[in-house]
Amino acid sequence: ISFLALLGTTLLGLFLAYWHYRSVVPEISRFKRRLLMVLRFSTFFLLILLFFKPVVRFIYKKEVTPPTAVYVDNSLSMSLKNDTEQRWLKTQEVLNKISILKIDSRWLFNTEVRPLPDSGFTVSKDATNFDNLFRHIDFGKAENIIIISDGNVTEGNYPVLLKQHQGKKIFTIGIGNKNKQRDFFIEDVLFKPVVYRGIEQIIRVKIGSKKVKKRFRGTLKLIRNNSVLSVKTVSFDTLNASQNIDFKNTPTAVGLNKFKVVLEGFKRDANPQNNTYRFRQQVLKRKLKIAIFSGFPGYEGKFLKQLLSNKADFSCRFFSETRKQAENQLTESYDILVFQDFPGPFTTPGTIARLTAYLKNHKSSL
Repeated sequence: ISFLALLGTTLLGLFLAYWHYRSVVPEISRFKRRLLMVLRFSTFFLLILLFFKPVVRFIYKKEVTPPTAVYVDNSLSMSLKNDTEQRWLKTQEVLNKISILKIDSRWLFNTEVRPLPDSGFTVSKDATNFDNLFRHIDFGKAENIIIISDGNVTEGNYPVLLKQHQGKKIFTIGIGNKNKQRDFFIEDVLFKPVVYRGIEQIIRVKIGSKKVKKRFRGTLKLIRNNSVLSVKTVSFDTLNASQNIDFKNTPTAVGLNKFKVVLEGFKRDANPQNNTYRFRQQVLKRKLKIAIFSGFPGYEGKFLKQLLSNKADFSCRFFSETRKQAENQLTESYDILVFQDFPGPFTTPGTIARLTAYLKNHKSSL
């Protein structure tokens, strides 16, 4: 309610109270008259105020700190020695320093992820798998993530290739010596997770290098199900530190394909672990075929038709019943049937019977 409305209500209430008690019979004392005027004003004020439909709003604010989780690498490489001290001792020192933070959960990771015991940090004989680590992070409730690791990967993909999901903030604390040598690596691979048999596709591999001062040559292999599909020669120098390499592939069989991209042939590569990238791709027989049935022409049907037409992952056919054409014929097989405002005013029992028989014979999804 605005200030002017509140002021007007107050003045109107005062006027009505004064007008009502400007004279009374029989005559009463001044104190009683003023008391009655106050009560009458309160009544008029509240009644008039109700016409504005006032709303009382209570605002409660509470600051919530996002949960924080710490993941500590305890793989075999953490038992190695840095220039001055053991890595596991440095890790324990870091854990002591961050103990002042509000940490909701503590974890150890190597090939698996398990809770950090109260007894403290111990080194295992297992490998390091960042794929399993990030999968655990994605399904966890913590929003702030602290990873303590030497970054030495012995299983799965290299950590810089892993995506951060669900808006979580990830902070890393490196343990070990900083790499000062040249490095050749696969930065990322762009591909479609679902493709169709007989349709050519492009697999784009992003490769890069660091601290390269002269020209180096090597090869980039695309491997599918342990068979080499293609090999390309690549070269790096100071001008070509990062580049994209495209592979063309036409799937011939339906099913799940396991791919591997390998960058090799470079001498004195400081970190060979980031020279391999693995991914999977599902091959379908054909595009999903969708049939949409509308009980009568309308804007909803037009919207669905425009939304689903010309999509790369499926083909769509639209059936709309009218007074002149109330029979819909299904002359081919469809994977998905969508019914919008169906049955409509022009739908005949014969159409419903044919659709029911079609669903029993073809087992399409609704």
